[in-house]
Amino acid sequence: MWTSLLRVQPVWLIVTLSLILFLLPRAVLGDVTIRSQTNLYEIGGGTAEELIKEMAEKGPLDAPGATRHWARTNWRISWQYRYAYRGQTCVMTAVWTELDLEFIYPLWTRKTGASAHLKSSWGAMMRELEAHEQGHADMAIDMVEEIDRTLEAMESDISCERLNADARRFGQAKLAELRQQDIDYDRETRHGATTIPPLRD
Repeated sequence: MWTSLLRVQPVWLIVTLSLILFLLPRAVLGDVTIRSQTNLYEIGGGTAEELIKEMAEKGPLDAPGATRHWARTNWRISWQYRYAYRGQTCVMTAVWTELDLEFIYPLWTRKTGASAHLKSSWGAMMRELEAHEQGHADMAIDMVEEIDRTLEAMESDISCERLNADARRFGQAKLAELRQQDIDYDRETRHGATTIPPLRD
């Protein structure tokens, strides 16, 4: 079984409230930053059975003390914004959103001496494993862009306090939505088993 469960980090909202009582033009918005890194764990099996066993023993955990899996994608979405009054309406004047992605994959260190068929099987497995994990990443990228677009357009005719509260509720709801998307994706793909070929000697 393969899985790619997200690890949710706290989202910090850094908000600067500027009470400006004259007409304030909107600032240029839409600053989205996406960072990605790949971490590898080493395995040294010489047969398909040994490789599977080592990945089961050394693969990333989906939670502390829980099951290990062959690969995993972690994401963290955070955002900051500033707002101010524009006449009687409170509007966003600056928005920054960030997405940090972490991919964790196995690194086979004993390919030398392995059969050509096993090497080919490993390559095919890794291509599909990476494609499955990229599916998780793509959903996170779509979500961070949606969060950024929506925050940019938010405003309140009531108060800046209301705008801040609305923005917080929206962001948290979107994070919950993304978590559910990950769960649904893994359920529909059986954690990648529908596309990832089995390892064979």
